[in-house]
Amino acid sequence: GGGGSDGTPGSSGGSGATPDTTPTPAITFELVWADEFDENSPPNAGKWTYDTGYGDSGWGNKEWQLYTSSEDNVHVENGNLVITADCPSGSCGDKDDSITSGRIKTQGKFSIKHGKVQARIKPPSGSQTWSAFWMLGDNFDLVGWPRSGEIDIMEMHYKYSDTTKNQSAMHWYDDNAGESTMDYAATLPFTPPLTDDFHLYEVEWDENRAIFRVDD
Repeated sequence: GGGGSDGTPGSSGGSGATPDTTPTPAITFELVWADEFDENSPPNAGKWTYDTGYGDSGWGNKEWQLYTSSEDNVHVENGNLVITADCPSGSCGDKDDSITSGRIKTQGKFSIKHGKVQARIKPPSGSQTWSAFWMLGDNFDLVGWPRSGEIDIMEMHYKYSDTTKNQSAMHWYDDNAGESTMDYAATLPFTPPLTDDFHLYEVEWDENRAIFRVDD
């Protein structure tokens, strides 16, 4: 997975399906990829790459910010990956280069189908931020969104939720209906706010379902 700002792409509607709460048998997982960010530097170029620009070439969700690969926006420090949205002038406009941020991904470096994907994250609490830890199908370049599918493990924003709620979701394309669909799997409130500290966000995904968790 990768990190970055993420909005609700396109037009979509909730399925209203009742979540499956059946207990899952314990599964033993084998670690196949990890990054502990243990060197102060830009992110490991063998594992990460960047989306840059404003997303006008087929990705993005009308964000105001300019995504860059600058260390001012994305760097590793004291064992953490730090992604920073910045508007140094204090006069923040839409796509006028006044706001910069970072959006990194494992596209072309690593992909996986089924398993457990997790990250320890401390989201920002600033107004208008929309932080996310999410995945797209690795056929995105060929078929685009939403046909590629999307799994959102952590989304925290101030339009549909707040600092006490994590929102997880799945998006896909319904060929029969000719439209994108979305099923919100979890919107869970926590006290104190999730932005106060680091928490573990994960999805456990197999051919039958995806189970989202915060701190187990």
